[in-house]
Amino acid sequence: MVVIDDQYNGWRNFILPIAHLDGLVMDAVLATTAFHYYSNFGETVYKPISHYVQAIHKLGQRRHLLAHDVGETQRVVLAILVLLVTIEVSGLSDFPIIFKLLQSALDACDSEDVLYVGEFGQFLRREIQKYMSSSAFVPNLLTSVRLRVCAAPFLSQSEGVKVSNSTTAQGFESLAYYLELHPKYRFSLSVYLDLGRQAQAIYLKRATAGPANLILIDQVEKFKDTLVSLGPSPLGHHVLLWAVFIVASESSKVEHQRFFYEILLSHSKRNGWANLSKALHYLRRIWSRASGESWTLLLPASCFFITT
Repeated sequence: MVVIDDQYNGWRNFILPIAHLDGLVMDAVLATTAFHYYSNFGETVYKPISHYVQAIHKLGQRRHLLAHDVGETQRVVLAILVLLVTIEVSGLSDFPIIFKLLQSALDACDSEDVLYVGEFGQFLRREIQKYMSSSAFVPNLLTSVRLRVCAAPFLSQSEGVKVSNSTTAQGFESLAYYLELHPKYRFSLSVYLDLGRQAQAIYLKRATAGPANLILIDQVEKFKDTLVSLGPSPLGHHVLLWAVFIVASESSKVEHQRFFYEILLSHSKRNGWANLSKALHYLRRIWSRASGESWTLLLPASCFFITT
């Protein structure tokens, strides 16, 4: 969940201690953990879905955020962020539902200042930006909110186009945080930014052009060459999953399809997340689809989600 696992890893430093103090956060953590265990080892005495349902139930009990203090609001938002990870780990098709819960929680805050207080608040801000831009505090999920580039294509093609048009220059802000912390990795992190923007441009071109009348083989080849320039398994390369998946979806040459499929398969074997298994199944489907179907229209119905 981070680009570089260091002493600033808030997923370890904040979430695990808070889970011991807050039952809602604990249920969200246990849901993620149990689903991950089940995906890798099969049947277990822990019932992943029970923790997931319990977390959703507890969120309903805390829906009146303005009646609580800032700390309570932060913990509710934190639990929703963990549940978004649960969706990726489990491959559940609930991403639009959990995303809407996050939007509702943000709408309940008077301002960003309420949520982003302290070091923990800044951690929340960075994680929320994986799904939404910094101006997320506006109502109406599918109309006025500016969704993050990696979330929007999984909700609808129209949202994917809108976000790609408006956030090309700011689509991957979270990498800037690590550029500041780890200047010695500036080359690879800068290439990651470039690859993300290349993938975003490819998505936008395909979504606006439709399935025909546009050949993007050269753009796919450029992305592949840029990726290869990093060498095998560079530090933090897991943050490229969204970009690799988008470009793989556009690939029409067998050699490109095989190349990107193997990358996603290696990550699937490494982390055991069910969303990657679904992504691989989706790719096989779109590569064999009828020529009149655009993969950007099929994506929202694919029932999985991938972040950077």
